[in-house]
Amino acid sequence: MENELALAYSPGNERYADAIADAICTINPDLPVNRISLDASATQSIHAAVVVVLFDNHFEDEQARVRWVAELNANRATTPLLPISLDRNRRRPPCPIDGLKSRSWPEDQEDILASISACLGLALRPGKNKVFVSYREADGKRSAELVENALSKNGFVTWRDESKSKFDEPNLPLGAEVQDEIAEHLSSASAMVLIDTPRAEESQWVRLEVEIAVGKMIPIFPIVLHDASIDTAVSRFRIIESLHRRAVVQSEYVGDNLVLPESELPRIVLQIEKYLQRVYQNRVVHLRELERFLVSRNWSFSRNDQLPHLHSGRVRQATRMLSLLACCSFEDQVFAPRLRKFVDGMAELAGLRQMFNCNYYLYPGKTLPDRDLFEILQREVPELRNLNAELISYNDAVARIALASEGFGV
Repeated sequence: MENELALAYSPGNERYADAIADAICTINPDLPVNRISLDASATQSIHAAVVVVLFDNHFEDEQARVRWVAELNANRATTPLLPISLDRNRRRPPCPIDGLKSRSWPEDQEDILASISACLGLALRPGKNKVFVSYREADGKRSAELVENALSKNGFVTWRDESKSKFDEPNLPLGAEVQDEIAEHLSSASAMVLIDTPRAEESQWVRLEVEIAVGKMIPIFPIVLHDASIDTAVSRFRIIESLHRRAVVQSEYVGDNLVLPESELPRIVLQIEKYLQRVYQNRVVHLRELERFLVSRNWSFSRNDQLPHLHSGRVRQATRMLSLLACCSFEDQVFAPRLRKFVDGMAELAGLRQMFNCNYYLYPGKTLPDRDLFEILQREVPELRNLNAELISYNDAVARIALASEGFGV
């Protein structure tokens, strides 16, 4: 995974680059930051999860810098690009990235750090970084266009299919070719934004997109649109209706389309960024903290060789060995489809003769009461109760692993 931040700036702005890099690394420990000084001979190619360009009033004085940014912009098919102004009186980025929204340092420090972490969250799927916008054309096309444009202006790389209306008939069977096309486009995405309109669930195309995204463990952020006559806050798609994260927007019909107010777009983009920031924290930062704890106590801990979305840890003392399997969820709660994926993973590894003393599903957020966890298992994933597995919050993981491995040097 290219999990690196590139920070480009013109000579003379080193102190700003250092300050921004320090602030980023404070909330994202261990993040590699590649500082690039754009002098007259700037030709360095970029391979990073996100590129931040610092600019001032003199940025365009040097043509080499302009050419460098132009080439980066022309080839940024999978890399988000974030311009940051170092002059509070100039907000417009230099050409050719003047169509992107910029923020000012240090005035917008909190927003800048959230946007960078959001882009890093997209980089969890190697070489992707695209945001897939899913919608039903019959009543969601205009809202999808607005959301896509807002995300693009904020530096995200987006993809939205504009030719899907022929698949919107509720009873039209989806052939293998159509399903392959959907899977192909989703395979090149790191996250899905779902325009959740009243008629979206009728579309087999959209239903299949949601099901594939859940199966591929692609983060989904629903934008639930409703008119004034309906007070709803949950997704219309049963498979994701239990997700806590979503943006709920009261909207109005314009013709057949339910159109969200443009005034809501900044709030929606911010919510998406905050969610992707949590994805990065949950799947990278917290995981590194756990890894440091284990390695400091003579454990081995890394991605599982057979199933990279799981992690394996082992510690040996004399002739005894303790091993654990960890599923580190990026969801904002205990999400049943992820639990079922964990169950499938344990079964697959058992078939490959990989057995573990402890199997932990680590979820982010506050520790859930035992009765809530029992209800989830009873209702959603009852088979997990018969396996050697526990649901543990990140907050409790270190203490629980230390207790389980007592006597093994931890």
